[in-house]
Amino acid sequence: MKKISTYARKRMRQPVQFNGAEWLNAIGRCRQYSDEPVIGSWLPQGTTQISNVVLVEARMSYQGIKDGLVKPDQTDPYDMLAHVVGVAKIRAMQIGGEDFEVNYLLPILHAAELALLRIRARWEKHLVWGMDGPAISELADALNVYEEILTSSSPQQMADATDVRIAILKQLRGEQ
Repeated sequence: MKKISTYARKRMRQPVQFNGAEWLNAIGRCRQYSDEPVIGSWLPQGTTQISNVVLVEARMSYQGIKDGLVKPDQTDPYDMLAHVVGVAKIRAMQIGGEDFEVNYLLPILHAAELALLRIRARWEKHLVWGMDGPAISELADALNVYEEILTSSSPQQMADATDVRIAILKQLRGEQ
């Protein structure tokens, strides 16, 4: 009789689970957002609806802050814009590198980050959400960049960029 380790015995007792749709999940994670469904999938639509929902929410957040329609106690629209700009910057660095002179998207997104800081400072001082003139155009440009990055990336790439952003925020807060 052959000796086996405790780990091997434990694995033998666990039932084997087979996910027959994993290949569909892998294709859905790794291809760009698209209207075409995955061949063999029972879902009638592609993944474009997901990206469209995110883009609409981001643009509505932008418009609400720009028009002054966001109440002082609401922070979700600002958080949405900060998330969009942060993820776009991380994804832009993954695509084109971290050099501002080579990667032409980074100055646009950095200007949007500074605009978000000005919006936050205005809210902290006056308890009013609003944008100054440059912030309107800087954030509009950043939203256009985010839209282009989102439609050119796969859902997995965007999820990875979101994970990196969350890890950076935890590190800045001193969390583990």
